[in-house]
Amino acid sequence: MAKASSGRHPTDFTASAFDFTEARCRQAWDAVRDGSLATDSNNRVWWRDLGCKQLKLMATPLNAAFYRVGRVGTRTVFQRLGSLDDLRVADARRSCDGLRSDATLAAKVAPSRRRTGRLSVGDAWKAYYADAESGRFVVGRDRIQKSTLKSYEFVYKAHLKVHAGRPLKWLAESFKELYQRLGQDHPATANRFLQVVKNLFQHAAEAGHWTVMNPVVDPASGKPYRKYVVHDRERFMTTAEAKRLMAALEKQSEPWGDFFTLTLLTAARVGNVRTMRWDALDLHTGEWRIGKTKNGQPQVVPLVDKAVELLRARKKSAAVESEWVFPMRKDPSRHMEDVDQAWGRICEAAKLVDLRIHDLRRTAGSWATQEGAPMSAVGAALGHKSINSTKVYARADTRSARDAVSKVVDRLRRAVAADPEEL
Repeated sequence: MAKASSGRHPTDFTASAFDFTEARCRQAWDAVRDGSLATDSNNRVWWRDLGCKQLKLMATPLNAAFYRVGRVGTRTVFQRLGSLDDLRVADARRSCDGLRSDATLAAKVAPSRRRTGRLSVGDAWKAYYADAESGRFVVGRDRIQKSTLKSYEFVYKAHLKVHAGRPLKWLAESFKELYQRLGQDHPATANRFLQVVKNLFQHAAEAGHWTVMNPVVDPASGKPYRKYVVHDRERFMTTAEAKRLMAALEKQSEPWGDFFTLTLLTAARVGNVRTMRWDALDLHTGEWRIGKTKNGQPQVVPLVDKAVELLRARKKSAAVESEWVFPMRKDPSRHMEDVDQAWGRICEAAKLVDLRIHDLRRTAGSWATQEGAPMSAVGAALGHKSINSTKVYARADTRSARDAVSKVVDRLRRAVAADPEEL
């Protein structure tokens, strides 16, 4: 950046320093957010305050924060004082003065640029997860959805937790090898691993713990490493597998038999079934209204007679009152979260190999199609987005979707009743 000049217009933020005021700092941040200013390799811009030698403002398209930059011995240190939204310029200046005059406080500052990456992988993950969960850290325009964050946590526990005690610098140096090794057999997981590491280092950079290039960026091209091509999964239950699954579900304790049976009968996403509310159900008309699905659209899910029967029995036998159809056992004010362990236990009992929960939804769509339901009806049943759908056809779509799901119930009934020798 160009050197500071007192003759510059106050809204010209290409200089490396200006006299901080509330308005000017926010204008500087706006210039970064709207793309008017070029950022460094870490997607940041730094300015020094002409009114306080040690005070700096760091801005990215996502946030802006004040830092105190000074020296402890031979080290240059960066200490985050607070975000632009939470801290006034006058308070930031006073904090700098206090740290400069108090050697004890000054010694507690964050690692220096030369010591970047000393934060452990485990501590970096905890800080990232907490800020992402609360919405303080955002990637893109929207906060990370809870279900997405849970999937990131699964990746961390499976592939990074074992390295929790190592420094971030080690992860940066090892990322390419870990990513390529994972991609050989598990390309989809490798792609999710890349996103987790990218977010982790972006958060660390914004907190002042990482000051060089994000390791997911290929130094040769300056762009993120290319993600692996993942082919669409085509795993459906056979008739024999469906028979074994239903037999295993009948032996399951509350609530797993109801939960997975309803997942298949509604062809809904597991996340929507987990968060099913009683006030979203109309058991008289046989409809379930989902306010917002994964594709961002509301959906009316038709409930076939068997599903309505299951839900009525469940409501009648509920031990405690809850707004959720599937509440947590220890805390009925919350809906259930973890269903993977139960699904693994059920698959083991039913001798089902490589069958995921989402494959129930895929199976319902496949069965409905095989039984003669038109693609438009299957799409309506699954809640797929369609640019041709209009409100005029909403009722017709619901009827055709109900017919499609009814075909799934007929197929399931035949599977349960089938003689094992016929399978």
